Amino acid sequence: MNEKNLTPAETFFMKKAEFEHGITEAVKNFAGMYATDVVIKVAVAVQPALATSGDVVDCRIKGVEVEAKYTQNV
Repeated sequence: MNEKNLTPAETFFMKKAEFEHGITEAVKNFAGMYATDVVIKVAVAVQPALATSGDVVDCRIKGVEVEAKYTQNV
């Protein structure tokens, strides 16, 4: 499917899947390389700026939390 023909919702879910796949692959590669169990929790809070129409015109990051646990198996 051509990205130009996607609805905003379809684009969102496609990009979400790509994002989750990229994160999963990075964690798997790290865990495999260092024989380490990995648990990562990340939270990012955003503050959208809305136009009078309700459309999002800008967005800023207002908070980031990262919790990571590693257990090496060697």
